Amino acid sequence: TASGNYAIYSINNNFTINAPYVTLFVYSGISLSGNSTITIGTNASRVSIYVAGSSISLSGNAAVNNSTQNAAVLGIYGLPSLTSINFGGNAAFNGTIYAPQAAFSFGGGGNNTYDFVGALVAYSCKLNGHANFHYDESLKRDGPGIGYIPYSWTEITGN
Repeated sequence: TASGNYAIYSINNNFTINAPYVTLFVYSGISLSGNSTITIGTNASRVSIYVAGSSISLSGNAAVNNSTQNAAVLGIYGLPSLTSINFGGNAAFNGTIYAPQAAFSFGGGGNNTYDFVGALVAYSCKLNGHANFHYDESLKRDGPGIGYIPYSWTEITGN
């Protein structure tokens, strides 16, 4: 893939971006399962993915594999129509997500040291099961935000 602006209907299978600067508009949603990945290659400098669909779902060892291991390289931006983001079944992510209208759910993680590395802005956030969330502190310097600042917090403990 060469640097530039691209549009695609949806992402449902393995997808690789290995160009320095890519902006991708996804008309529908993102739904990955069964070891499917979105791979951001080591040649990438800045990848922005705009999602117009209603949902992003990763399950069954699906991953957004940012080979640069720099969360600032990948930004996923949810348009107002994106209302649901669900990561389950050992999903993994390295990047930033800005989706202020979306309910974010993360659960059922596996044996990864970190299941989510980066930063998240969402309408609500529910973590369940074995889910490790790590804010990438380099984002203070290079990222789009200023850190982790919860608007409100309610912790529910069960039996």
